[in-house]
Amino acid sequence: MSQLFKTADAVKFVKNAKAGTSFCLHVRNDAPIEGEDDKAFIGCAGGYVRLSRAEAARIVADYIIPKLEERGARVPINVTRYESAGKERITYWIG
Repeated sequence: MSQLFKTADAVKFVKNAKAGTSFCLHVRNDAPIEGEDDKAFIGCAGGYVRLSRAEAARIVADYIIPKLEERGARVPINVTRYESAGKERITYWIG
């Protein structure tokens, strides 16, 4: 499930997330093609970085600049729910 938030709402969402929730930041490393400045191998290397709740709140607070938010830009947060050791786990993916 994907959700789009205004900055203040995203910060509130992260701070109020259930205890035991994981936060991760998508990381993409598009590789440029030598001699072709306008082309790249998209998503050839990537992964994620685990974040503390405080780091996640700081990142969503700075994710978009106010001018872009005024024009409709939003902070994307995707939700993954899964079961581990008999308990429901939740990971919020920022980006």
